[in-house]
Amino acid sequence: MSQRLRTFLVWAVLIILFLGVYVVVSGDSTGEPPREPSAVLYGDLSRGEIASVGVDAQNRVYVSRVDGRVYAVDLQYTEPLADALDAAGVPVGWRDEPARSSDRSWLWIAFVGFVALVAFLIFYLRRARQTGTSVLALRKTT
Repeated sequence: MSQRLRTFLVWAVLIILFLGVYVVVSGDSTGEPPREPSAVLYGDLSRGEIASVGVDAQNRVYVSRVDGRVYAVDLQYTEPLADALDAAGVPVGWRDEPARSSDRSWLWIAFVGFVALVAFLIFYLRRARQTGTSVLALRKTT
């Protein structure tokens, strides 16, 4: 194998490893929408820009706007808010817990580990072939 090809493969493996680690570390593991102040909720409500509202088990409010944007409000779902949403004709429903993306991060870690293992084995086997020794041969030590 030429030196250029070997250098290219080493850099390619390093870049793949870096991108895999970056995806795992930078991924949003909570699956939560961005938080907004309650004034944004009431402003959207007065302009009629709310498509629906979801309430989770902790009584937190999640807003789906008409334009498709979703955000959460650190506001308890209380009677005055329920009356305001009902007066505006906004449907209110229960929201399940968000799906965690930790399964995806474990897949990335497994993928990056597999790529690193394959790269190491290729490097080791090629080096053993260049030196003329068998990788699995047992040596007599005396």
